[in-house]
This record gives sequence, structure tokens and C-alpha cells, in this order.
Amino acid sequence: MNNFAIIGAGKFGTALATALGSMGKSVILIDRDKNVLEPLDSYVEKIYCCDAKNVEVLNSLGVADCDVVIVAAASNVEDSAMITMALKELGVKEIIAKAKSATHAKLLKQIGADKVVFPEEDMGIRMAKLLSMNKVHDYIELSGNAAVVEIKCPEKWAGKSLAELNVRVKYNVNVIAIINGDNAQVNVDPKKPLDKDCILAIVGDDEHIEKIIG
Repeated sequence: MNNFAIIGAGKFGTALATALGSMGKSVILIDRDKNVLEPLDSYVEKIYCCDAKNVEVLNSLGVADCDVVIVAAASNVEDSAMITMALKELGVKEIIAKAKSATHAKLLKQIGADKVVFPEEDMGIRMAKLLSMNKVHDYIELSGNAAVVEIKCPEKWAGKSLAELNVRVKYNVNVIAIINGDNAQVNVDPKKPLDKDCILAIVGDDEHIEKIIG
């Protein structure tokens, strides 16, 4: 996916737009307040100050051609709903909408959002997991209790290979990458001994991850 449109230049929308822009992605950023858009002109490819509830306006800006459109404005439930409806009418391929409550999320799903996100809630959960799981460097929830975490190589694993440790069977997790400094190895050699200072990216459920980190 290379073409994105983001509607709403609040903290979430701005962070998303600048991050995608820094990755070389084509980004359209739309907001009704020109004052919040002007400082972003050098970071985002296209910025427009307009009413995103208008289907004809969205079409004229090329929003229909985007791979994904994110409705990042959620403070006004009616506005976010109307924007989502306009995007659905426009035939946008994928609509991701930010919600501020479960009721809001349900409404957005009913009127056409393909996915609904709660950035603040998700960040709070992620921070809680990082704080509660000692020795975890990063935590990304997948679904249910499954997650991807980055942990320092356990002392008892150092110098042994993944094959020797029999990680999948014995620990019920999968090692998907080994990180040494700035180098991340995703094609993991199961026969190579683990360095005591490496970081392991593993996939598993919380219960089995917690057993590994002690």
C-alpha cells in the first residue's frame, strides 16, 4: 500500500501522516482548520483545508484512488459518521476510522468502516503490558491474548540454538526475528547459537511469554 488519505489533523492524524510521509508514502491530509495544516506542509505530500463530509470534494482531491483512508477525527461523532458514509459512497477500497467509545465504534462499523481503532486505549494497554511484563522491550497485541514481544535473550538460552532449545514445542512460542544492535535477522537460522546480548522477537500468548521471562 502506497497511497493514503488521512482526515483529521489532530495528534493521531498528524503523527500518522508524518510517519507515512517519512516512509516515502503518498499522503493526502485533510482538515477544516488551515492553522493546523500549515506547519505540516513540508512533511506531507498534499494538504487540503476543506469539508470532508462532501463526496464531490473528496472525489476532486483524489481520495477515491487511495489504497486506504483513515478517518482520524473522532471528537465529533456525527462528523466522523458522515465522513465515513461519504467515503463509503465514494467507493474507497479500505476505510479505517478512529472511535472514542464502543458505541461510536459500533456505529462506524455499521455505516461502512472496515476497521475501527482506539489509539489512546491501545497505547494504554500496550504501556500496561510493558510495565507489567518485566524484561519486555516492546509489546504489540495481535488478537485475544496473542502478541509479538521483544525480549532480551534469557540467560538459560544464551549459547544455545533454537533447534536445541526446541522453542516451539517446549515453550509454545515462535521466534520470528533476532536483533543485534541495529541489525534485525528475520531469516532465523535455527542451528545458530544465540548471543547473550541479542533481542528476540517472539510470537505467542501472554501466558507462555510470561513463563519465558520469569
